[in-house]
Amino acid sequence: MLKGRYEQIRFLLLTGVSRFSRVSIFSDLNNLEDITIGQNFNNLVGITQYELEQSFAPELESMAADGVGLATDIKAWYNGYTWGGHDTLYNPFSLLNLMKSREFRNFWYTTGTPTFLLSQLKRLKLGDMDGLRVSENALADFDANDPGDVPNVIAALDSLIGQVPYDHWRADKESIFTVITVLTFKLAGVEVHTEVHSSRGRCDVLVKTPTFIYVMELKLDATAQEALDQILTQSYLQPYRNDRRKKLAIGIAFSSESRTVAEYLVEEM
Repeated sequence: MLKGRYEQIRFLLLTGVSRFSRVSIFSDLNNLEDITIGQNFNNLVGITQYELEQSFAPELESMAADGVGLATDIKAWYNGYTWGGHDTLYNPFSLLNLMKSREFRNFWYTTGTPTFLLSQLKRLKLGDMDGLRVSENALADFDANDPGDVPNVIAALDSLIGQVPYDHWRADKESIFTVITVLTFKLAGVEVHTEVHSSRGRCDVLVKTPTFIYVMELKLDATAQEALDQILTQSYLQPYRNDRRKKLAIGIAFSSESRTVAEYLVEEM
């Protein structure tokens, strides 16, 4: 729809829960500027303290009169979003739902939370992520249609692994590396699945783009060749044989000692 109206577009702003990846669906629109973490746009998609006090004064007075909560309570619950700017912002979705329901709840939490990831994080006792920062490089776009971008994916994996505080680590468990791998693709804005079952077993991670299908096997303290061989011998790509997209088998080996990607192998099918 957008491609056919390219010459008519003067200004276009795309927003959503997840950061987009520049894949072929954008075609002529692939010159979009990503302002996700741009400091100049820090106040664009949130409500500042000034805007709250000026625009929602009647609602604040009404809630205070009903004993729902003070301004300090509202700030503690829903203010804290920032992209490196000086101002912190209120989440509009949560704020408006608070004014409607008159009760404090985690409204935004349910809009885009992958429950399987939270279950893994809870099981691995990695629920406390305060102080964990993800750099712009870790969130950098990669071309999801170009298999030569696999090195950038590996680099992003290493970057995220390196930023998990040492006291949160359970490096003896392969599942923590699975969680980080899935999160990497989630942050890149592409379709990703984990523990995908087939007639011969289940692959650790499955990633789909408009032109590629990636099947990944992850190994801890083993070799990338072992991981790649498992994909091939267990025929994890068999269910997608009739799919016209190109297919990549990727074996990744992690090291519990160094907490890094030790090696990886890629084979195009």
